[in-house]
Amino acid sequence: MSEQQHSATGTLRRARSGGVRTLAWRGELDLAAAPHIGRAVGAADEDVVVDLTEATLVSAVVVRTLVRLHDRAVRRRHRLVVVTRDRFVAWSLRQADRRLTVATTREEALARLGGTASNEAVEERRARNRARIAGALDVLCERYRLATADEAFELVREASQSHNVTIRALAAAVHAVPAPAGPVWFPGRTRRAAPPTVLRPAGRTPPALLTAALTVSMRLTGAPHGAVHSVEPLAGGLALEHHHGLGPRYVDLFTHLDSGAACTQAQHRRERVVVHDVATSPVYTAEHRDAVLQAGARAAQSTPILTPDGACAGVLTTHHGRAADLPGTPQLELVDRVCADAGRWLDWHGRTVVLDALEHLHARATSR
Repeated sequence: MSEQQHSATGTLRRARSGGVRTLAWRGELDLAAAPHIGRAVGAADEDVVVDLTEATLVSAVVVRTLVRLHDRAVRRRHRLVVVTRDRFVAWSLRQADRRLTVATTREEALARLGGTASNEAVEERRARNRARIAGALDVLCERYRLATADEAFELVREASQSHNVTIRALAAAVHAVPAPAGPVWFPGRTRRAAPPTVLRPAGRTPPALLTAALTVSMRLTGAPHGAVHSVEPLAGGLALEHHHGLGPRYVDLFTHLDSGAACTQAQHRRERVVVHDVATSPVYTAEHRDAVLQAGARAAQSTPILTPDGACAGVLTTHHGRAADLPGTPQLELVDRVCADAGRWLDWHGRTVVLDALEHLHARATSR
């Protein structure tokens, strides 16, 4: 199914297939086009392919808009792929954010997304998340005597944007944190500074921190492939934050996980899981095993990212070509230090930035 829309900023064609929305622009994409692109892409609550192959001009403002939209898609647990044959545009996008995927054809972009990102398991997880978010909105409606859930969502959305915290994280906090007893939600709270970290994340968000941890760990272990997952605040399973070199089939199956892989074992055990032979290891289900093998990985190690109080905040996995390539004890000790560093930072973020966002929400709700 497709539709076409004309405007002063060019022609936009919309299409949807296999759980992926494609937005294709024709014409000059200058300063005036950036807001239209932002609205069209930002409104999509699913994986998106932005096709620029028929654009005769792509301005620097549009490039920056696409980078911002990619970051927003990552926070929403969606993926965005840009299609362009313009080498300068592709180079500019990658320089701005190396996590952003750029393809030269629409077919390649759909292959990168796996074409099945909205499978039954993912849809079930999204439905559970939506239900938990709706429950949090009901709590806020009752607490602040709001007339509609839309009013509650607007409070959550504003706090989310003001503090760069995901709506899922805020909804989970509303469920988990005791209700405020006065005008200040957390009276007497001492706001701590962020702990020092050697990871040098590209931004002050959990996905950026986890991506940096994966990059450092792959360099320390010499791994050709790797992935890092976070623990989902609402559903409780693992959500893929970033991967390197593992292919669309892996992304499709490992985007949301409850079981069936080394990383889920590491999450539940809260200890490292080492797999010397993926082909015969019982920790993988058949389909998860095939996805890892298709990526060219034959051995793996998954290390949990633990907070100072022992909670699992994520799992970092390095994949290797054979058992002999697995890192030794000195390299694994360095990976442990990286994961401990990440765990401290994520714990600080949850106890500081997320609570800052709740305070913001409470202040706005009580001042109405």
